[in-house]
Amino acid sequence: MRTNDYIVVLPMATTEPDTSFYYISEDLEKVCSNKIVNFNFTKRDVNKKAWLDSTEHAKLIFITGGDQTRFMNVVLNTPIHAAIQKAYNDGATVAGTSAGAAVMRTAPPRIARHVSAFASFIVSPNISSLLWRTCLRAPSSGALKA
Repeated sequence: MRTNDYIVVLPMATTEPDTSFYYISEDLEKVCSNKIVNFNFTKRDVNKKAWLDSTEHAKLIFITGGDQTRFMNVVLNTPIHAAIQKAYNDGATVAGTSAGAAVMRTAPPRIARHVSAFASFIVSPNISSLLWRTCLRAPSSGALKA
């Protein structure tokens, strides 16, 4: 990743978003010096323009574990879904742990049809290895708008 690239963490699957963000940030900071932001979208703020713009331009979008249904209830058919899809289409890595990684594999067909277009979830037993490889990927453009 280049210096101006950044990582967006989406913790909507968990009931403890701050704790989840803390621990994934700890792992990310071991392999990246890039800015890491936490966007805990809710149904009330699915149109939060600054967060959506930043999500669209993130180099890595990381979806934390928890309950896949909780995540999909916030994301599906919203501007968040479109922002993740755009980031992915523009070359961002979309990754997750547990529920964050399982969204694609276990979503009901009506949900999987929508998510499969935007995400390639990466599951790795060695998260540091995954993050290290992601941090060395090709550069992206876009400025953080948090």
